[in-house]
Amino acid sequence: MKTLLSCARLFVLLGTALLAVQVPFYVGQYGEALAAHYAESQRSLGQFQDEADRFFDGSIAELVSHYRDSDDEVFQAGGESIQAIYHRNLVLERSLARYRAGPVSAYTQALVRPVPEIKRAVLSDYSYVIRLDPGAIVFGLGVGVALTLVLELLARGGMLLVRSARRRRRAVSRGRA
Repeated sequence: MKTLLSCARLFVLLGTALLAVQVPFYVGQYGEALAAHYAESQRSLGQFQDEADRFFDGSIAELVSHYRDSDDEVFQAGGESIQAIYHRNLVLERSLARYRAGPVSAYTQALVRPVPEIKRAVLSDYSYVIRLDPGAIVFGLGVGVALTLVLELLARGGMLLVRSARRRRRAVSRGRA
């Protein structure tokens, strides 16, 4: 039984470490994809920004309003399109700024509050690798050891509860006899 538990502990440690070593690589790919999508968004917005600079002192909001106020349905629809491009650009800009704020922010942005479209793109093209740079190794082993310790503590706590319950039952049954 002890050998089986030792193997299980080792399996949990190694499995968790191998999975966790993927996280820094995923976070890096997410950041690259986020930057690429933001650059594409900037290019898409560029022509409209030129119009806003020329006619509305750089205000995209006034450009959109002008398009929407037009009697021409095509221009009204164009205003909606410009608004969508502008909104997407703002979302990507804010997300990229949070990502670049520091390592913790990058992990939080990529793992907790990702841009759904970027997350889907990264996951669909993700290829699992064993990237053995110091950060990935430390992260992988750290998560592996932490999870192994948590599971070990939970198992020991569970065994203590079972033993305590058995003792209480024995004490109760002795008191009745």
